Amino acid sequence: MVNLSNMRGQAVIESAAPTARRGQAAMEYLMTYGWALLVIVIVIAILLIINPFSAPQGCRFDQLGFTCANPVVDDSGKLYMQVTNNNNNAVTVYKVICTQDKSKTPDMNGAFTSPVSLARNSVMDTSNISGVTSIKCAKSAGGDFLSNPGTEFSGKVWVFYKNEEDGASYPYRTASANVVTKTVRGTPSTPPASSPCTPNPCTGSTTKCCDDGAGSYACVAPMQACP
Repeated sequence: MVNLSNMRGQAVIESAAPTARRGQAAMEYLMTYGWALLVIVIVIAILLIINPFSAPQGCRFDQLGFTCANPVVDDSGKLYMQVTNNNNNAVTVYKVICTQDKSKTPDMNGAFTSPVSLARNSVMDTSNISGVTSIKCAKSAGGDFLSNPGTEFSGKVWVFYKNEEDGASYPYRTASANVVTKTVRGTPSTPPASSPCTPNPCTGSTTKCCDDGAGSYACVAPMQACP
């Protein structure tokens, strides 16, 4: 005699087996892709923190004769930066302008009340110029660069100067540096470090010192471009 109860039980078990297998497959799928998604989220978070695609911070002059180091812009737009005279002669700096606009040379709009005399290899601190309250960085559209701490500033710093042999009627010379830095709140807690080129560590035929803006330097021939 056929046991109907056993047959019904067997049928229930057999019908439940595919469902269990599907559930197990779904769980394995979720575990596999869940870990993959977690790894992707972690990598994205790390990239957002370190931001490897942003421009490297620092400054570099487009022309020979000057180097710069440790640029900082505070949240009111004030520029803190050291500029070293690497020309073969003394220069007099008549104006320094900082702007986000990289497309053209800005108008000088008047010289410093007390122009800055820079001997060869001497350093000018843009935040400590006699007779100048502060040098403010300007936005491309005009007005001071005001931003929250941590905001990136990318722009140019222009130096208007004359060599020591230039006469009073000689036109102002210009040198420009590309600057990328982060804004800080108020006065930087740590003053900019001195340039490694001051005093000049280079001797012999390689008398010109090139500051890379990151605390290192290279000695090159006087007329050779900085690396």
